[in-house]
Amino acid sequence: MTAHALDKYRDNKILFILKMLKRVEYLTKHDDEVLFDLMFSLESRSLEKDEMVLAEDSPADALHFIEDGVIDVYTKFE
Repeated sequence: MTAHALDKYRDNKILFILKMLKRVEYLTKHDDEVLFDLMFSLESRSLEKDEMVLAEDSPADALHFIEDGVIDVYTKFE
């Protein structure tokens, strides 16, 4: 049933998200059906200019996909 849904709803955004999920090494062992289910549990958000997405000391508990726009990445090191 889900395979039919994949064929029916493959728009540019879905193809982009599937492509990004397949680039995550841990997820490469899963088929499109699992990734499709995962995709619909993702949260989408829009950010304002200069808004911080993630602070350097934040826990690494999420994936962030940039669908459109430009992002600057800064880090501190000794």
